[in-house]
Amino acid sequence: MELYWLAVAFALGFLMRCLGLPSLVGFLAAGFVLRTMGASYTEDVQVLADAGVTLMLFMIGLKLKLKNLIKPAIWGTSTLHMLGVICIFAPLLMVLGDLGIPLLDEITWRMAFLIAFALSFSSTVFAVVMFEQKGEMAAFHALVAIGVLIMQDLFAVIFMTASKGIMPSPWAFGLLLLLPARKLMGLLLEKSSHGELKVLIGLLFPIAGYLLFEAVNLKGDLGALSMGVLLASSPAAKGLSKVLLSFKDLFLVTFFLSIGLRGDPTFNTLIVAVVLVCLIPIKTSLFQFLFSKFYLRSRTATFSTLSLSTYSEFGLIVGAVGVQYGWLDPLWLLIFAIAMSLSFVVASPVSLRASAFYQKFSPYLKPWEKEKRLPEEQMVDLKGAKILIFGMGRLGCKTYDLLYEKFGAVVHGLDASLDVVSRKSTKNRLIELGDSSDRELWQRLDLSKIKFVMLTLDNLEGTKSAVETLRDQNFNGKIAVTTRFEDHAEIILEAGADVVYNVYAEAGVGFAAHTCNSIDLEELLEVNLT
Repeated sequence: MELYWLAVAFALGFLMRCLGLPSLVGFLAAGFVLRTMGASYTEDVQVLADAGVTLMLFMIGLKLKLKNLIKPAIWGTSTLHMLGVICIFAPLLMVLGDLGIPLLDEITWRMAFLIAFALSFSSTVFAVVMFEQKGEMAAFHALVAIGVLIMQDLFAVIFMTASKGIMPSPWAFGLLLLLPARKLMGLLLEKSSHGELKVLIGLLFPIAGYLLFEAVNLKGDLGALSMGVLLASSPAAKGLSKVLLSFKDLFLVTFFLSIGLRGDPTFNTLIVAVVLVCLIPIKTSLFQFLFSKFYLRSRTATFSTLSLSTYSEFGLIVGAVGVQYGWLDPLWLLIFAIAMSLSFVVASPVSLRASAFYQKFSPYLKPWEKEKRLPEEQMVDLKGAKILIFGMGRLGCKTYDLLYEKFGAVVHGLDASLDVVSRKSTKNRLIELGDSSDRELWQRLDLSKIKFVMLTLDNLEGTKSAVETLRDQNFNGKIAVTTRFEDHAEIILEAGADVVYNVYAEAGVGFAAHTCNSIDLEELLEVNLT
């Protein structure tokens, strides 16, 4: 990779960010720009792009709970959606071919079913990048979407195995030995502490998983994901994700660049790609319908659906297999790449503004909602609470415990993460599942007895939205908010917060005060001065 590639990627990524779009849109555009500048798609680019996807799947595994995949809302939606897209798209593509659309007029029924299968996948990279950018990776709708994406990955593995005509090696059963070995792997991870050792072992695990699975004729990406799942229960897993985050982000930039470097678009390929993008509303509507049928709230279904309203990098993999065995014309690889790029461009602004989108279209989406609710989406009962704390991380829990000790059982905690709710709920700490950016949640809550709301969230937009929604609900109590940046404090105060606590600044003040209380600095300094 040349130095000017990074410069072009940064320039266009920065431009998109200034325009209010995700930087990944700029990276996609940079790939096409670099192609016009003479850059080409090489094996080295592919290696770096694959490394980004592998690391991303490993990091998903670190946060994944396998029990989530057995929920009917995930495996049922995944299976029925894939079958539905194939059954709808394949005949539709044949009809469009009969209308004389270039390239589509040359496809056979077998090609149509293969293309429809490739288009049924949604982009894991896109969804994860969007969730991370919005600070929603732990939210229930994100867990649902990622569960669907993982099921799609498994379908891709089955397809890859079947298309090769090669069954997994008998040695694949040896991979079961990884289960008892996970305690040793977790111990190694914990003993690696910080710094270079943590980075090295963090890269070693996904690469080892990738190579082990490839060696027994299974898809390497599934190996990286599996290694993450095996380490998910380790206390050091969260720290490892933070260490690998920058590496993953850098390699994924190469992934986005690689899409535009795959070939020079022609008029016909552009036409077909645009036609395929026009089919996305069908794919999106089917997700919304199925999620609702499996008892997801309308809002959860919409947020999950919007993150899945793209075409996928796995479409390229399926296309590559089709080209390899002569089932598809090589031009379809370029069509899939362009269609995926355009789907990212179309879906990005909508996904970033999912709350506004849902608020506008909820009157049309709510009728799809079932009266029955999943356990994760039951109504929140404040049970006479007077103090409400949103965000039960380390700071939120410490705050809860202090207020409980002082005022008793008038404190109630809410968090968007199922994992946090299950791990941090105790006899004296009542925590329920709730997303602060959920306007419907605020509308359902009885805030008449709430005197004080505290928000300890990491995401500026989510915090700002929660404050504004509270004030829109005519909440007259006090609102206190934590932040890490001074410029964010001004925005939150303008939104209607009463108190903003700068965690970093106040930590320094608290450290100094604690030191002064513990050590007689005046006496110490006086001794040193003499």
